[in-house]
Amino acid sequence: MSKTASSGSEFRMELSRPEWRATVTPWTSDGDSEAYPTDGAPKLVLLKDGSLVRVAVLPDVSLMNQIQEAVIESRAVNRAEDYSDVRLDRLFDLRDSVQRKISDAEAAIAELEGTDTVEAQIKCQNMRKILAKLRWQLAQVEEEQRAYHQDLESQRGAQRYNLLRILGVFESALIDSNVLQHPDSEEGGDKADQGYSEAESPLLGGNDSESRSESSESNVSGFHSPDSGVLPHKPDVSDLSAYETADETLIEHEGLQDSAEKANLIRQFQSMQTRLEVVEQTFEKREARFDREAEERHRKLNAGDREGVASDLAFDMHQLQTTRHMARQIVEAEEALEAAKSAAVAAGIQLPGSDIESGFVDDVNDGYRISWEEDAAGTVNPQGIIKWLQGVSDEITEEPAEAAIDDWDAESVDISDSASMVADGPARKRIDKWRAACASVVPSSVA
Repeated sequence: MSKTASSGSEFRMELSRPEWRATVTPWTSDGDSEAYPTDGAPKLVLLKDGSLVRVAVLPDVSLMNQIQEAVIESRAVNRAEDYSDVRLDRLFDLRDSVQRKISDAEAAIAELEGTDTVEAQIKCQNMRKILAKLRWQLAQVEEEQRAYHQDLESQRGAQRYNLLRILGVFESALIDSNVLQHPDSEEGGDKADQGYSEAESPLLGGNDSESRSESSESNVSGFHSPDSGVLPHKPDVSDLSAYETADETLIEHEGLQDSAEKANLIRQFQSMQTRLEVVEQTFEKREARFDREAEERHRKLNAGDREGVASDLAFDMHQLQTTRHMARQIVEAEEALEAAKSAAVAAGIQLPGSDIESGFVDDVNDGYRISWEEDAAGTVNPQGIIKWLQGVSDEITEEPAEAAIDDWDAESVDISDSASMVADGPARKRIDKWRAACASVVPSSVA
């Protein structure tokens, strides 16, 4: 695909087939003629080829990668469902057969218990052993059924997450193009909720070619360029200007947009949390998944069905690559969560679920409470500290120096008397990072 600059905010797009040539107009009202429609995030554009006008989506590399991941995950889910359906059907039949045998064994035991002969007692004892084995077998079958269902739910959760990511990108593109209102907008009722067909669309026109041609000309001229001198009017749901964002509306809803951006940041943070939970659960269940795959492989080999069965090396390599892929997904999910967290904190948002009692929480001040510093420093006598330091000898001796001991009773320190906290593990890094940031601050700026 090639792009050629032209007047205004339009450019020519030539696809692989020569007859596919269209004038592309960004679906915006800002009139920015410097940027190409293919630059930046995915967006909606108008494709005009003579009298034909259509809406297209220009994806970026990130969106294409997300679509690719979603398709691959969907294929994996389909394969897992096909495989699980066969196995679950077999397990259901086996479970039904075992339950019937258990019922027969229980009935036989009840009948034998009514007989006092030695032979009947021996048979009853043997039947109890058989009954115990049958119940154990039933428990194994039910456990395997649950494992298959859990594995399917885990893969479906990953598939749902990939689809939600793609829908989120399309939602942003629709909102940026003013086709869809923001979910937190005061004006209720998105156009997507109202629903419209091609025949009703003011952009695409009806099925009649003449009306479509007239609609195309009016719609393309409806986009304002910087030099047109025409200001967009207040949106009206009856024409194409409803898809534009008026300057008056932007000013009127400036505070609303600010709160909407914060809500988006919180939703993004929660979405990344869900993503991390899904990939972590998938990683934790990998051993059970590998065991089932190995069991199925051995079953086919024992049955003499070697078609489509991987070799030992290929099978082990598949499990290794799958584990590495799962671990990489966890790392990417953690990085995405940290980025979403940093973006929310930078915007001054107090994230829900912060560990407020740690003192180093994920809030806008990172747990720092300046009132603590004021209370602790306000009662300190600097001159007394300096005098004490001057009395300390500079000579270092191996033997501890004798200190003057005051005659007073010591009191135990309660936990409420301490204003310090100690953290180990991952929290230690945050504490050290916070201390380094405090040390780099100029005292005058703190004051």
